Amino acid sequence: MRVILFSYPIFFLCLFFAHSLFPMKVLFLGDSLTEGYGIPRNKAYPALLQKKRGGDFKAVNAGISGSTSASALGRLKWALKGKGEKSYDLVVLGLGANDFLRALSPEATKKNLQSAIDFCLQKEIPVLLLGMRAPPNLGMKYSSSVEKIYEDIQRHFQKQQADKTFSLMPFMLEGVAGHQEYNLSDGLHPNEKGHEILAEKIEPYMDFFTLKKD
Repeated sequence: MRVILFSYPIFFLCLFFAHSLFPMKVLFLGDSLTEGYGIPRNKAYPALLQKKRGGDFKAVNAGISGSTSASALGRLKWALKGKGEKSYDLVVLGLGANDFLRALSPEATKKNLQSAIDFCLQKEIPVLLLGMRAPPNLGMKYSSSVEKIYEDIQRHFQKQQADKTFSLMPFMLEGVAGHQEYNLSDGLHPNEKGHEILAEKIEPYMDFFTLKKD
């Protein structure tokens, strides 16, 4: 009986060290919004999420300024090249903003994003897609087309959402876009305070996956 009682603390210590040695590794694939344009990289939302979630979480910031959804699949293939199927526990996909700033075809963006998501799911890596909206100056018709592609993507991956391998955050910049105090002088990129809000808003969507992992 004494041996059994003594084994409990050892068992939980083993669990603790195993969790610390193998943290949840997350790839943040995005553009300047993910990279942290205009602010120190350690103040961008991926780094803030790592700080908030502690040692059992490792954020890899793969944001590249100016990139569009057309780069998603190629960059994912490069990021996973030569690595095991489960090299990442989650991909947070934040591309599309530059597509819409350039008024590119929403249907082409949808195809690019779906291809990237399919690639991750084939590798058994869950995906959190960060939705974007079109700038209001491009008109209601274009804005509606952009909103529709995310509805289509969510519908397309409905089964995966039920299986907790896919989720959509409808608008990445919720609570930040249009608020001067949370953006740089260009009005497009979040400042440090804006990135704090991004981290706060994105974290609950990540819990959708971390709860499954635990």
